[in-house]
Amino acid sequence: MKIAFLENWFDGTNIVKMPQGIGFYITEALKKQGAEVEIIHPAVSGQFPYKIKQFFYKYFTNKKYFRHAEETLLRKEAKIRSEILKKSDADFIFSFGSLASVFLETDKKIAFWADGCFKGLHNYNSLYTNLTKQTENNFHNFEQLGMNKANIIFYPSEWARETAIQNYNVPLEKITLAPFGANMEIDNTVEEINQMIDSRNTNPKVCKLLIIGNNWKYKGVDIAIDITKKLNEKGFATELVIIGCRSNETNFPSYIKIVDFLDKNLKNELDILLDYYRDAHFYIMPTLTETFGHVFCEANAFGVPAISHKTGGVPSVITNGKNGQLFEIGENIDNFCNYIIDNFENKERYKELCLSSFNEYKTRLNWDYGAKIVIDTMKKLL
Repeated sequence: MKIAFLENWFDGTNIVKMPQGIGFYITEALKKQGAEVEIIHPAVSGQFPYKIKQFFYKYFTNKKYFRHAEETLLRKEAKIRSEILKKSDADFIFSFGSLASVFLETDKKIAFWADGCFKGLHNYNSLYTNLTKQTENNFHNFEQLGMNKANIIFYPSEWARETAIQNYNVPLEKITLAPFGANMEIDNTVEEINQMIDSRNTNPKVCKLLIIGNNWKYKGVDIAIDITKKLNEKGFATELVIIGCRSNETNFPSYIKIVDFLDKNLKNELDILLDYYRDAHFYIMPTLTETFGHVFCEANAFGVPAISHKTGGVPSVITNGKNGQLFEIGENIDNFCNYIIDNFENKERYKELCLSSFNEYKTRLNWDYGAKIVIDTMKKLL
């Protein structure tokens, strides 16, 4: 099967600008499943006036205007790509999200893989709040056009599928669930995972918690800190490492460690990040909004159970008792603490949970598994 992958110029699918973004992992996973992938890079120019418009709305009206939802630019890009695709022998046109194919003129089959639909993301994901009316209308209308045009749609979670069906009247049979994976290359073996678990279980004096994110509020960092403080107040020695985001507050207890963003493309910084994953007893991210959560997959890849809130796409990633635990938003933090203490102090139970978490990663929460579903489903439509 040959796939023409339409690379977006505005997000992590831009393989040139973001060599380790989601587009890289999608295309590499499709190749591993035997597909020939032809990457069609963005070609549109003339964005400067729209950049000015975006700047104006941001700084003078405090509204978000996204030029990648601008119809003029989308049509211009689609016209260029439609000509390229006429000469392509690709079986399927593929993209991350629906926007790339909305205005294409082609008789080829179309598919896209996305973490959610606009109506699901609007006023849920922080990126899609406080939009200009034009941007809001464009996103919604183009999402509907894209879904109508696609032959098959892939989502990584039940939440994404249900919001698409409810808001865009998409037939159930048009949507297939295919999970995402870890946004880093990880090849841990069972033997290595056992060594990591044994190392964590050997005379542990401190329970080590880890959270990674770029938004202090929405990733629930304050809640993770409160849980850590409560555990220490209970006499249960706990440390929390926070990577990638900072607060205006600087007066944290000594058991709270804040680490700057670590770039996975830089080997020395990647090595530091991997060590934090290896050493962590639990990955705790009580997120308030989450479409999927690649970091949960990453944690499980190191045999680290994940703790979060029951929101968005997270319940399709974390299964209670298998690879971590979900709590309701607003739930008493004592319940988080009791879960951590009970599993940490029972070494046998903790090891079983860690091995089960790793098994969830190996069998379900990885790009190869998701890409196989994608390829197998598309083959049936040829």
